[in-house]
Amino acid sequence: MIQLAFDSPFLMHAIIGAATSHLRRIYPEDNTYTMVEAYHWQKAIKQYSEEISTAVGPHNMDPLYSACLLMTIHSFSLEEYNPRSSFVFSDDPESLNWLMLQSGLRYLLQLTVPWMTQSMWWDVFKRSREGNPLYDDHRPGRVDLHPELADICGIDDSTTEETNPYHWPLRMLTPLLSLERSLKTFTHYTNYMGRLLPDYYDQLLKKDPPALIILSWWLALIVNLDVWWMETRAKSECVAICMYLEESDDPRILSLLEFPAQACGYLLKHVQERIERQYDLVVL
Repeated sequence: MIQLAFDSPFLMHAIIGAATSHLRRIYPEDNTYTMVEAYHWQKAIKQYSEEISTAVGPHNMDPLYSACLLMTIHSFSLEEYNPRSSFVFSDDPESLNWLMLQSGLRYLLQLTVPWMTQSMWWDVFKRSREGNPLYDDHRPGRVDLHPELADICGIDDSTTEETNPYHWPLRMLTPLLSLERSLKTFTHYTNYMGRLLPDYYDQLLKKDPPALIILSWWLALIVNLDVWWMETRAKSECVAICMYLEESDDPRILSLLEFPAQACGYLLKHVQERIERQYDLVVL
C-alpha cells in the first residue's frame, strides 16, 4: 500500500491521516497531532472524491480501494463517548453518516468488477467470502434466522428481501451471533456494515424499533473487540439505542434490548427494577 501511495497523493494523505488518528488516540495530551490529522484527512477526502469522479479502472482501483478502507476509520471513529450525540436523538440525516459511508467500498467494487481479479486486494476479498459460507445467503423466509429477532421484524415463511427491509440485515447478522468474537473474525463484522442497503438505512433514520434493535445487536458484537477506532462509537451508539427504546411498552423490545445492554454495560430500567424486586424478596 505504501508503494502505491507514492503515485497516489490521496492515498498517502489517507495513510498519514489514519496514522495520526491512532497517535492522537494514544497520546491525547499532545495537541500537535490534531492539526496534522485534520489536514491530511481533509486532503485525502477531497482528492479521493476528485479521483473517483473521473474514470475508475485497473489503473487506479487499488489506490481507491486502499483509501476507501482507510477512510472507514475516519468516518466510523468517535472522538468522545456521548450517547446523547447519537443519531437516535437527532433529526439530522447526516448523523448516521458514520454507518452509511461504509457502503463506499461496495460501490467501488461494482465499478471495477471486470478487473477485480487483477487487484492486490483480490485474495483478501476472496478469503472474506470463502471464510463465511453464508456471505451470500439470500434465502427467503425465516429458516435459520434468530427467531425472536425475526418476530420483531415481522418476518414469516414468505418474507423476502424485497418485501421486508429487515430480512437481509437479519440474514447477515444471524450467523455472526455464533462466531468467535475476536480479531480473527473481525472482517466478518466489518463486511456486515458495508453490505447494508438504503431501505434499511431509511428505517434507521425513522428510528423504527426493529431497525434499531438489529443495529444494537451488531454493535454488541463489536463493542469488545478492542479495535481502537470502533470501540467508542460502538459503545456510544449501543447505549444510545438502549436509552431510546427502554421506555417501550412492548415486552419483546425490552427483552431483545438485554443482550446489547449487557454487552455495552448499560443497566436498563426494567432490569434494574427486576433486580430491586428480587432484592426486596431476599430481604423479606
